[in-house]
Amino acid sequence: MTTDNIEVPVAGEDWLTAIDEEIRFELLALEGVKAVFDNAELPAGKYTQLRLSVPEVQIEKDGELITVEVPSDTIELVGNFELADGQTTFISFDFEVDKSLVDR
Repeated sequence: MTTDNIEVPVAGEDWLTAIDEEIRFELLALEGVKAVFDNAELPAGKYTQLRLSVPEVQIEKDGELITVEVPSDTIELVGNFELADGQTTFISFDFEVDKSLVDR
């Protein structure tokens, strides 16, 4: 999967860019989001979701690498988390492949 922008909503404001660079990672092999968010700096506060701009996703099916479509080129991950000054916050995502991919 490739993401080129990750944003979070800030209460009372608009979306704040957490990462503004292209990052490629294998979603199913990802062990913790530190690999993706290691350099992100966000203000302390409560957050309710992450929005990833996803221009490309490739999957392997029957030994063949194919590009799949992501509606609106965006994935929104909804869930509450809080960031505190000077602390590391760990966020866990559970991606269910069989419920997330549709063969058309």
